[in-house]
Amino acid sequence: MSNNEKLTPNLLLISNIIEENSLAIGSEWIKVKTVKSVFNARKISTKKFRDGYGIPIIEYFIAVVREEKELGNCPIMSKLVNYLLSKNITPKEVFDICMGFRRTLIAFLLTQKQVLKNPIPFMNEVATIFDANLSGVLDIFTDLYAKAQKKINSANIQKEKLEQTLKIINFINTKIIIVQDGRIILANKPFLEMLNVKDLKHLYLKYSRGFDFLSEINSYESEYKKNISLWIEKVCKSNKPFESEIYNEYVNKKLNYSGRITPLPGGENNQYIITFNNISEHIKNEKTIKDMLTHDELTGFRNYPTFEKFIAKKIESAKKEKSRIFLAIVDIPHLREINENNGIEKGDMVISEVAEDLRFFVDNNTYFARLEGSRFGILLQYPTEQASYNWCVELLHKMKQRDEKKTVAITEVDLTESINKLFLRSYDLIEHINYGSDDNYIMNDFENIIEYKDIPEQKQFIDKFSKIKSLDITLYHMELPIAAKVKILSVDANSVKIVLSSKQIIVSKNDMFVYFKLKYLGNIKANISNIDVDAKVITVDRFRFDKHTPLNRKIFRVKVQDKIKAYIRDANRDFDIEVLDINSECVAIFIDRKRNFDINSLVYLDILLPLSDSLKSFATNAVITRIDKVHKGYKFILLCHLDADNKQLLNRYIAKVQMDIIKDFNI
Repeated sequence: MSNNEKLTPNLLLISNIIEENSLAIGSEWIKVKTVKSVFNARKISTKKFRDGYGIPIIEYFIAVVREEKELGNCPIMSKLVNYLLSKNITPKEVFDICMGFRRTLIAFLLTQKQVLKNPIPFMNEVATIFDANLSGVLDIFTDLYAKAQKKINSANIQKEKLEQTLKIINFINTKIIIVQDGRIILANKPFLEMLNVKDLKHLYLKYSRGFDFLSEINSYESEYKKNISLWIEKVCKSNKPFESEIYNEYVNKKLNYSGRITPLPGGENNQYIITFNNISEHIKNEKTIKDMLTHDELTGFRNYPTFEKFIAKKIESAKKEKSRIFLAIVDIPHLREINENNGIEKGDMVISEVAEDLRFFVDNNTYFARLEGSRFGILLQYPTEQASYNWCVELLHKMKQRDEKKTVAITEVDLTESINKLFLRSYDLIEHINYGSDDNYIMNDFENIIEYKDIPEQKQFIDKFSKIKSLDITLYHMELPIAAKVKILSVDANSVKIVLSSKQIIVSKNDMFVYFKLKYLGNIKANISNIDVDAKVITVDRFRFDKHTPLNRKIFRVKVQDKIKAYIRDANRDFDIEVLDINSECVAIFIDRKRNFDINSLVYLDILLPLSDSLKSFATNAVITRIDKVHKGYKFILLCHLDADNKQLLNRYIAKVQMDIIKDFNI
């Protein structure tokens, strides 16, 4: 494959169309305002220019695309320059004419369907040919200038050539620099304005290496970091543009630029001309088109085909990592009725509300998709069925705060079955909820989990509070229980307002849950949905049975107040950990990675416990009794093998923390 074929494969596909319209393109070229102005000022016949120079230049362009002519060597351009020089035309006017052709050709290309589908490759190929011929024009100009200045010594000639080149490139909107031995020796005004520098001296004060204004380079990045000269040489030899981000201080925005490096015509061997073209809008348009194909327009989530491909990748990763993944389906079972009775706008609003609720729970373990109509898909990466189920329960609680019914189904992804079977199994679960006789909102096919159970008839349950004037509740601060007898202020259809003391209000902010017991019902847990600090009133709702209530704890635990230095050790090495909470038998820790640890793994635990004004070493063997996936890592529960000294240390620390909490809140 030839170099030109690599550079202009897209233009080659429409070269016949360009050829068929060459007369029309030439006619539009001479109508460009700046071109027409030059012709009028210099008394140049537009028809003579079009037929004698314009159409032959278009034919040369087509020949380059078809590999019939050499890129950067345009004989007709030489004749044109000589003709224009005979008319005493200025360098600026020469380039106004050239840029008129460029704008006319681009405008024509953008009328073609093939180009509109993906304009960026076509624009890059046009830039390739024009930038190369820009070099050719510079070559002609500097050559003519050199002939007229034969008697000036070579050093002055080079200096003058650069000055003349600067005059030319200052009239071009494209950002242009000329480089020698890896240093910028010339830059046009648009380039300096882009970086908000007055001159090259100012540029090198701002960017010590000169090229530090470039970031996220996509070509030969390692060479760029080590040796600018080598990088320039390699990019030039590749004959391909590079892309980079540049912070354009003129518009106060980071933009994407396409750069092209070519040898400076008439210059020394180590001199190069580098042009920068803003391609941010093209990239933005391309991303918009891609997002339309891969994401749902209403919610912004992945669409069904994209989600299928994503699940396939996650399945392969799970096989390698020997991890577990789960698929949850969220449905709005009455969406069709909502659309029919209240309009599509109302239905779209309900869909958007579900998307908003899902975003509330976004973390590194969750991936969302809008599957079809009323359904959403969620891929969960949690280590256990219980953890995934609990996540779905919290989501359901959130969605229940809105009017329309939503249902949730969750199943574990079988890494050996097809994605089609996975979705069929999930849809069976969700349809069992939607069309079942019982008033159920969440379904799973797990065997050994503790399922959430709503208090039946929430409204009737809440109505009972209207007959009660006070209630014994327990709040938790730093895992320390704070029991209080509180006054019930008011009751509505979904919630109860309770009056607290100033200290209890502060405590309620930390946990956002209330625990209490009711006769004949047992342990109840409720959420604190609102706190009115000034009125000292909290609103509680979402009442539910709590089988694992902290009210049944026989051993007090305390949450660690400050970061404590600690580590655990297996048979091979030590791992830094963070201590979360402590009771007289167990220690809860956070570790960033699970590594090879598992339930029943034996470890050595070493903690520096702050007691009074000194740190005491607490070291013991322990066994991991529980592992939970949490944000950014894992939570381990360690059952410690305590001797008398260690047990005393733990009890002293727990007592100290409890006393500190009591003093802080004057409980």
